[in-house]
Formats: sequence, C-alpha cells, structure tokens
Amino acid sequence: MNDIVNRLNTELQDLERHRWGQEDEIRRLRTEIDDLQQASNGGSARRIQDLRLVADGQAAELNEINRRLARTEQRLLSVEEDRDRLDRELDHSVEEAVQLRSQLDDRSHELQWTQDELATSIRSLDRVTTALRNAEAELDRERGTPGGSAPLAPTPSVPAPAASGSTSTSVTRLSEELRQARRDLTSLQAARDVSTGRVVQLEGDIRRLREEVSQLNQNQATSATENSDLRAKLADARRDVRALEAQLSDVQDAYAGLRRANDESEGGLDDVSTALSRVVEWIRLRHAAGAAASPSSASTTPTGKRARDRGTRKPVPGVGYRDDLITGANIQALINSRPWTVLANPATPLTFDLALHRGAQTRLGRIADAYLA
Repeated sequence: MNDIVNRLNTELQDLERHRWGQEDEIRRLRTEIDDLQQASNGGSARRIQDLRLVADGQAAELNEINRRLARTEQRLLSVEEDRDRLDRELDHSVEEAVQLRSQLDDRSHELQWTQDELATSIRSLDRVTTALRNAEAELDRERGTPGGSAPLAPTPSVPAPAASGSTSTSVTRLSEELRQARRDLTSLQAARDVSTGRVVQLEGDIRRLREEVSQLNQNQATSATENSDLRAKLADARRDVRALEAQLSDVQDAYAGLRRANDESEGGLDDVSTALSRVVEWIRLRHAAGAAASPSSASTTPTGKRARDRGTRKPVPGVGYRDDLITGANIQALINSRPWTVLANPATPLTFDLALHRGAQTRLGRIADAYLA
C-alpha cells in the first residue's frame, strides 16, 4: 500500500513538473509570439513608413511635374501668340514693301519724264538765248550804234531783214521780237527752275523710298530670324511637354504601384496579427483544457498500466531546453531540408516557424495543423 502511495505521489510530482514545464513552455511561446509580433509589426511598420515616404516623394514629384507642365503650356501659348504676331507683322511688312516698291517705280518714271522735259526746256532756252543775242546785235546794227559789231549771218529762227523797207519798221519789228524772246526766256527759266526743283524733290523721295525699302528688308530679315527662333523654341517646348507627359505617366504608375504595395503590406500585417492572436488564444485554451484533464487522468489510470507506461516510455531526444521544440542546430538542418520555396505564401516569421514545427512533427506543429484544419 505504501508502495502504491509512493508511486502515486511520484506520478503526481511528475505530473506537477510536467504541468510546470508546460506552463513555462506556454510562457516561452507567448514571449516568442510577442517577439515575432513585435518584429513583424516593426518591420511592416518600417516598410509601410518607407513606402509612405516614397509615396510622399512621388506625390511631391508629381505635383512639381504638374507645375512644370502648366508653366511649359503657358510658355507654349505665349510663344504661339508671339509667332502669330510676328507672322502678321511680316505679312504687313511685305505689303508695305510692295507698296513702296510700286511708289519707287512711279517716282522713277516721273523723274525720268521730268528729266527729259528739263532737257527739252534747256535746249529751248539755249535756242531762245541765241535768237535773243542775234536780235540784239541786229537791232544795234540797224540803229547805227557806234562801236556796233559786224553784221551776223542770218539764223533760221531770225530771218535777215529785207533790203527794201523802212528802217523804223525793221527796228519796231526787231524790238517786238526782242521783247517776246525775253518773255519766252523768262518763262523757260521759270519752267527750268520748277523742273529742277521737281527733280530735286523726286530724287529726295527716291532716296527716302529706298531707305524705307532697305529698312523694311532689314525688318523682314529680323522678323524671319525671330520667327525661326520662336519656331525652334516652340518645338523645344513641345518636346518638353511630351517628355513631361511621359514622366508624369511613369510617376503615376510608380505611385499606383506604391499604393498597391502599401495596401498589401497593411493587409499582410493584419493577417499576421490575426493569426498570432488566434494561435495565442488556442494555446491558452489548450493549456486550460490539459490542466483540467490531468488530475482526473491521474486518478483513473490503473496503477499497473502506469507502471507499464512508465517502464516502456521511450525518451525523446533533446534538441534544446525543451524536448518537443525546435532549437539549436536542428533549425539549420530543417532550413536545409525544407527550403523557403516550399511555402505556399511569402515567408514571414510566423509561417517559417510553423513550417519548421510541421516538418519536425512537434506538438506545436500538430496544434497549429489541428487549429488551421
């Protein structure tokens, strides 16, 4: 009887030690789960923070590109307006140049006609002057003025006086012709002066028109150069707009990718937190159920069966400070035998740890399989 009591006490002590070991193991598992959860939360939080920083940077870059695009579009509109203005000014300059060239041609023709008329007037003036000198000489000869010159040969314009006729009649006629010649000379001199003034005016107009035409040609060349420069700037602005639009599309795609990665990271963090909470709750319930069933099992188990079980139970090879956990060098062996590629989902600390326990068929692995099933 004493032996039975001692054996029962020994078994009760073993059960107590096993219970204490289970409690220690549960505390250790909770600590590991908390560490894993903190590590997962910290890594995910850092990753989310990094993604948010990158997303903020992309958003700032996107806003900057939008501002640059708006400024480039405004500059493009301004350049197009300047180009249209220069085109209109160039067309107006061309019209003015055509009009000035037409006026220059008209003034040139008028100058040529005036010069011809002036030459004709000068020739007429020379003839009248010659006739006037001849008439004065003949008048002096008729009057018998002392010291008069010898008689001149008759000219076609002033016929020689007839041998017969009175001297007074000849003098009167010659005097009248002399007065008429002087009037013609005065008229021709006035016409010559008018023609000369007209020629001078026309020459001044021609010089002015030529200067205006030269200035218009220079303005046209300047406008053409400015127009060419503006067209080059317009082409550059359009290339900048196309480059900014392409860059804007790339930034928008990158920003969308970062948003998706951020959402996936937050979703994965929520899944990990939920799974850890469920595992902790399941372990707590399992421990509570095991602790409640241990005394009744010890009291109802036959003594002989316990002795046989204790005598035939095989020791579990130790792999750490707990026999049914994966610790020490066995982790590296399991990593080599079960690489990361066998995991159905991307590896996390929790899924990797569960995979190790499932591969070793430990108690925690069986608990997780039963829970997930």
